[in-house]
Amino acid sequence: MGLLIVISACSDSARPNPFAKISGRVVDSLNHPIPAAKIFPVFYFDPPLYERNYKNQDFVLIKNDPGEPPEPSTEIKNIYPNPFQNYVNVNFYINKPDSFDLFINDRNNNLVKYLFEDELLDPGFHCFAWDSKNEDGKYLVNGVYTVDLTSDTTNSTCEMFLNRDYDINTEVENHVCNIFADNQGKFEKPKLLFPFGDSLLYTDESGELIDTTKVSTYFKLWAFAEGYIPGYADSIFVNPNNGCFVEIKLQKK
Repeated sequence: MGLLIVISACSDSARPNPFAKISGRVVDSLNHPIPAAKIFPVFYFDPPLYERNYKNQDFVLIKNDPGEPPEPSTEIKNIYPNPFQNYVNVNFYINKPDSFDLFINDRNNNLVKYLFEDELLDPGFHCFAWDSKNEDGKYLVNGVYTVDLTSDTTNSTCEMFLNRDYDINTEVENHVCNIFADNQGKFEKPKLLFPFGDSLLYTDESGELIDTTKVSTYFKLWAFAEGYIPGYADSIFVNPNNGCFVEIKLQKK
């Protein structure tokens, strides 16, 4: 694992600066810049989430319980687990037969994946699992996504939070990346594009609501570059006024 160095400019001001940036550079052990490195964020939560196991699940249809009265409306009931690392279950109820679309949008309301389209569904509870991949079969970057269930008469939306961690064996060629180091090893993104401070509902693997939490102002950045051992900077503090500057040193393979 490479040597990790975090440098952050701080201020006492708690007033958010819309021009604050998440920036830094990726260098080798001699401080030479590493161009074209791919950068991936991993987020923390406040209060912290409990440790839990994440299960890979396929499509599951949950039948109605005859002892339970039917739900009055067609809508998404819950998302679980949330946040999730790889797979998430979308649990929804249909109160009458109809054709539905179920799709995923990113934080900017851009379509990233259709789970199904114009699908005729019977009344009852349904559950569909998403593997955090886009239409091209690549794993998406961490952050906020929405799932939408729509028909001619229905529009139900829920937010969910993808937060996968990486390791030195992650094949990032199969992952979407939106932060790249330039020829000088430098990278920069507006802080507003990150979900720091966003609130979310914390649900367990059965769909039970456990608590509400917020995305922390501390996070981790992984760097991957050809010919180098992947490395990361951890516990990076993001100042609301100044953002942060991070330096990540990678070792050659």
